[in-house]
Amino acid sequence: MITIAQGTLNKIILTLTEKATLSNPVFLFQFTNDQTRQAYFFIAADQSQFTYRYNEFQVTEKSSPNLLNGEVSLSTLGDYHYAVFEQNSSANLDPILAHSLLKTGKLTVLNGSSPTEIKYDSEPKTNIIYGE
Repeated sequence: MITIAQGTLNKIILTLTEKATLSNPVFLFQFTNDQTRQAYFFIAADQSQFTYRYNEFQVTEKSSPNLLNGEVSLSTLGDYHYAVFEQNSSANLDPILAHSLLKTGKLTVLNGSSPTEIKYDSEPKTNIIYGE
């Protein structure tokens, strides 16, 4: 599962090269919200130095994205499905025109501005040993 924090740069690591049939593919991402069924498309460049092992993408979630440069706007928090396609075009955002589907999975979008609150039990603990 992939986790994306809103308003931040996120690192996504997948294994796509093993299924790719194009020699130098451009990766088209599709994120579909599970509740609204709204689909979001963008292209991200592979940043991995070891593509035979894994593919690494830098994805920025922001309100006014450049969809051809690894940026996407996901205003609704929650669960999404993702799909990654390979293609030759660096400008196509239509998956119907892409070469092939490489991977699907689940994605969660979290609020990146508010940290998760961690609470500790501050009650003193007394250990009682019986039988001595």
